[in-house]
Amino acid sequence: MAKRLLLLAAWAVAGTASDGNIDIELRERLADLERLVRNQQELIQGQQQKLQTQESRLNDMELHSPMRSAAERRLAAALPPSIYGDVPNISRAYTSEESLQGALSHVVAAVVRRACGSLLFGAAAVAFASGLSDPQTDALLEQLKAFEAEFGRYKETSALELRRAKKQSAIEQGVLTERLAVLEATERRRLHINEAEADEKIAWNEGNWTANAAAIADLQSAADHTWLILCGSLVMFMQAGFAMVEAGCCRAKNVQNILLKNLFDVCIGTLGWWALGWSIAYGRSEVKSDILVFGEENGLKVPFNGHTYYVGNFGGTGFMSAYSDGREEPSDKMMNWFFQWAFCSAAATIVSGGVAERVNFMGYALFSVLMTGIIYPVVVASTWGGGWLAEVTPVGYMDFAGSGVVHMAGGVGALVGALCAGPRIGRWEHPEKFVPHSLPLVVLGTFILWFGWYGFNCGSTLSMKDIATGMLAAQVAMNTTLAAATGGITVFLMNLRWKYDIGSFCNGILAGLVSITAPCGNVACGSAVLIGMYGGVLYQLTSWLMKRLRIDDPVDAFAVHGMCGAWGVLAAVFFDWGLGFDKFHGWKGFDCVKDDGGQCMSGAWKEALSANLLEILFVVVWVGLSSACIFLPLRLAGLLRASESDQLAGFDEVKHSPSKAYTWDAQSQEVVPSSPGADLGAMNIEDDLKPSSGPRLEPMSPHAMLNITRAGELIGLSVSPRQDGRLQSV
Repeated sequence: MAKRLLLLAAWAVAGTASDGNIDIELRERLADLERLVRNQQELIQGQQQKLQTQESRLNDMELHSPMRSAAERRLAAALPPSIYGDVPNISRAYTSEESLQGALSHVVAAVVRRACGSLLFGAAAVAFASGLSDPQTDALLEQLKAFEAEFGRYKETSALELRRAKKQSAIEQGVLTERLAVLEATERRRLHINEAEADEKIAWNEGNWTANAAAIADLQSAADHTWLILCGSLVMFMQAGFAMVEAGCCRAKNVQNILLKNLFDVCIGTLGWWALGWSIAYGRSEVKSDILVFGEENGLKVPFNGHTYYVGNFGGTGFMSAYSDGREEPSDKMMNWFFQWAFCSAAATIVSGGVAERVNFMGYALFSVLMTGIIYPVVVASTWGGGWLAEVTPVGYMDFAGSGVVHMAGGVGALVGALCAGPRIGRWEHPEKFVPHSLPLVVLGTFILWFGWYGFNCGSTLSMKDIATGMLAAQVAMNTTLAAATGGITVFLMNLRWKYDIGSFCNGILAGLVSITAPCGNVACGSAVLIGMYGGVLYQLTSWLMKRLRIDDPVDAFAVHGMCGAWGVLAAVFFDWGLGFDKFHGWKGFDCVKDDGGQCMSGAWKEALSANLLEILFVVVWVGLSSACIFLPLRLAGLLRASESDQLAGFDEVKHSPSKAYTWDAQSQEVVPSSPGADLGAMNIEDDLKPSSGPRLEPMSPHAMLNITRAGELIGLSVSPRQDGRLQSV
């Protein structure tokens, strides 16, 4: 019956695949049903083994019962040593019931035979009886009868226990059989088929196992593609979050320029990743022979570490195989290219925030091209692409979703860029003029990034083909949520003096998200809370230190992504599921890294710690030096830092059309006019008359419109200048 039920499940899955309808609920129900059937079969097998064990135990007890042993010991004590010592010899002489009857009377021999149960014991009794007088023989026979009665009662009790065990086992097997029958009938009704149709489908499946396996494999591949496309889209949407956070943290006169760089990062990053980046990161494979496979004629052979590697897929080639008749054979490279492209664009955008409001667009554009085409792909090739960090120790590194690969790389690039570009004009002399111009944009961007981070972390499972992967993705989502919340609360409390700081609250959330990105797939939920808390503390301390050192980072890109990225790489080892500081899980998720004997590897934790420390060192050295090699020549050539006049006027005013990101004055002050002709001289309009913001009074214009607010509502006020330079309402 269990086999019939499994065949029904296979038919349901195959039928769903052939009809093109992926019934997720049906597949989950059938998976649960299959597990239930296996559990019930194991219960039945366990009952059968239990009965066999009980029967074997009773037989053994009968042969080696304490009653029999006691009787033998008492007989040995009653026999003289001279007679008992001859028992082995006598036993060979009396080997049958007839020989016993020849030595004693029939009644005595039968009693001795039944009571003793062995020819050896009976022969000893015969030998003993032949040398004893009749009273002694009668006493011995009485003792043997008592032993026989006691042993009989013991056998009856044992038989009764065995019968009860068999009866209970039969009841349990009957219950299991009935449950299987109910399940089979329920599935028939749910699938709207009768018994005849079920038999037909079962017969079809018995002869089409190969077709069913192929259909299931197709469903698994389709699930993988759907999963990565969805998660890659979420990661791409994070670009909107980066744009909102960066624009909100900076001044209103540079908003368009910031948005331009974010748009350019995505577009140029796409072309750089397509033309060169993917080839360096993932287009590498070891050459086993001199025969090139399809597409390798467009690649390069590179010797490295004793091996020869082929680097191909330049300019998008090699993603499909072409046939002579024009047909194309696709591969899963396109799915992986799309998902990893979203990560590449994110790494470049992080640098944009660190150099905001004082860098020329063309200089930054050159860095963005090299970052997406060379710098970031080399980091990926050394880690996710199966590079040297994956083989430097028997365990390799652990960076599940990119605390080091993506965020730390972007954070180090932002730090180098901020150092090379220098601070914004007046940043440390007038810090009150560099506050975020739009906290609503910052909060909105933070929520967008948090939302997209589920694609970032959960999508790094890279597949969704079975329930184990789904459970791992759920664990990752839970860890991501807890770390983000804890990081935000930690930073909020650290800045809680007399007033609330929303900007630092948002960065604390991002710090928790960056910190959990590497360890999200191999730590428990409680550990995620601690990782987020420590990440928030590290962010705040780093932010304070950067300001003390007068390093101008408008959005705290290094504090959030660089420092917390390094912490996340270390946390992936410190809080791993492995037992103590010896075993390690890492990429195995819920399982442990095993040795050649199939046991959890001893000393794996130390190996993983060494590899992750090397990852941090490599990212700092490679990204730091390569970024400096780009930013420093640009600064010396005068192509990196914008002129003082452009910075004071604002990039939007000088470089963009229209000249403002907003159609209303973002710096309007609250003024409550009394009546026409009222004196507004108390209003300080010197800053507002600057070209970058405020009401603009043309020299020959008798009137001008001034944007003011009354009771929180934006209104317009017509004003005219007086001879003394003060304004009056008209």
